[in-house]
Amino acid sequence: MALNRQLKFTSTLAVSVAMMAPSLAISLNPQVMVGDVGAAIPMAFLVAAITVPLLGWCFAVLARRDSGKGGSAYRYIGSTLGPRLGSFAGILLACTYTIAVAIGGTAVAVLALVFIDRKDWSAPTWLMALIAVAAIAGAAFFALGHPPFLTRIMLTLELVTVTLIVVASTYMLYILVTTGGPQGQRPTSDALSLSGVSLTALALAAVIGFLSFAGFEGAAASGAESLDPKRSIPRAILATALFAGVFYFLVSLIVVWAYGTSPTELLNLANSDSVVGEAADAYIGTWMGDLITLGGMASAFGTAMAGTYAASRMFYSISEDGVLPAKLAALDAKQVPRFAVLVVAGTAVITVLVWTLTQGIVDAFGAISTWAGLMFLIVYVLIPLAAGRALWGDSIVDKAKAIIVPAIVFAVVGFVLFKSAWPLPTGYLAVVPLLVLLVALASAAIALTRRPAVSSPSGG
Repeated sequence: MALNRQLKFTSTLAVSVAMMAPSLAISLNPQVMVGDVGAAIPMAFLVAAITVPLLGWCFAVLARRDSGKGGSAYRYIGSTLGPRLGSFAGILLACTYTIAVAIGGTAVAVLALVFIDRKDWSAPTWLMALIAVAAIAGAAFFALGHPPFLTRIMLTLELVTVTLIVVASTYMLYILVTTGGPQGQRPTSDALSLSGVSLTALALAAVIGFLSFAGFEGAAASGAESLDPKRSIPRAILATALFAGVFYFLVSLIVVWAYGTSPTELLNLANSDSVVGEAADAYIGTWMGDLITLGGMASAFGTAMAGTYAASRMFYSISEDGVLPAKLAALDAKQVPRFAVLVVAGTAVITVLVWTLTQGIVDAFGAISTWAGLMFLIVYVLIPLAAGRALWGDSIVDKAKAIIVPAIVFAVVGFVLFKSAWPLPTGYLAVVPLLVLLVALASAAIALTRRPAVSSPSGG
C-alpha cells in the first residue's frame, strides 16, 4: 500500500511555510541580533535572504530530477552521493523534523506565558509543560487525519498570523511617516546602515537570520503525496524562501523604526518578549498585541503539525526501503503512517517534558531550537554537494552550473554551521552539541549497517 497522491501545490507549499513559521521567527529572533549589529537588523536579514534562495535552488535542482517516491534529502542525496549517505541524511532530517515538533510545542507554551505575563497573571512550570504537550498531542491528532485537510489548517494558521503582522506593520509605518512614534520615532537610514558594524558582527547576526529560514524545504517531504512533485516541490521551496526573505526584511525594518535606533530604544527591543506584539501595543493598542501573540501561538501549533507530517513521511519513505523497521511504513485506512505519527509525537513529548521540567519552558525552547538548528545545518551542507553532482556534465556550462552556486552555498552553510556550533555553548546549552553528535552517530550507524532494499534511494 502506498501513500495517495492528493496534495495540490498550495498543500505542498503549506508544509514549507508552516515548518519555517515566519511569523514566529520575526517575533523571537530580532532580539538576538541587536548585540551584534544594533539597528542594522534588516541588513542581517537581507544577507540571509540573498543566500537562502541559493540553497533553495539546490533543493529545486534535486527535486526536479527525483522519482517522486518521497523522502526529501534521503532520496535527493542517496541518488547523487550514494545510498548510505542518503540514509544518513534522511534519518538525521527525519529526527530534526521530530525535534521541530517539540519546538512548535514549546513555542506555543512560551507565547502562552508571554500572554499570561501581559495580563499580570502567573503560571507554574507544570502548566507550561502541559500546554506544550497538549499542542503536540493536538498536532498528532490532526496529522492522523486526511493530509489535504491537515495542510489547509497549517497554511490558514500561518497566513492569518502573517496577515496580522503585515497589517500592524503597515499601520505602524503610516504612523511613523505621518505623525511619528510615541517617543518621536521616525524612519531613519540607521536601520539600513552598516557604519560601525564589522563584517564579523554582520556575519554573526546573519547566522540568526539564516536559521530563521530553517525548515523552508519541508515541502520536499510531501513528494510521495504531491500530485506533481517535480513542479510543486521546487516552486514551493523557492516561493517560501523568497517570500520569507521579503517579509523578514520589511517587517524587521519597520519594527526597528518603531522601537527607535538609540541605544536605549534598541535595548528595549533586545529585551522584548515579542518584538512585533510589543510594538503593536505602543502604536495600535494592547488588543492588537494580544492578537499577534495569540497568532504566534497558532503559528507555533502549525509548526508542530508540519513537523509531525514531515517527520512521519520521512520515516515512512526510509522504512519502505528497509532501512528502518517496516512498521514505520504501515498505513492505516486513511493512507496515513499512523505508527510513524505516534512515534514522532511521543518522542517530541518526551523531549519537551525532560527539558521543560528541568530548565523551564523558555530555556527549553532555546535549547530545543538550537538542537534542531544544528541538525538542519548538517543536512543543508550536504545538499549543495548533491546538487553539484546532479548538475555535473560534459560541457563547460554544465561544469560551471555544478560548481559555482553549489560552492557558494556550501561555503555559506558551512560558515553558518561553524558559527552556530563554535565556540561550544555553555551552561544548560552545553549538552546540545552532545545531543546533536549522538543523533548524528546513531543515524550514521543505521546507514552503515542497513542497506536500502532498492539499488538507489531515488529509484530513477
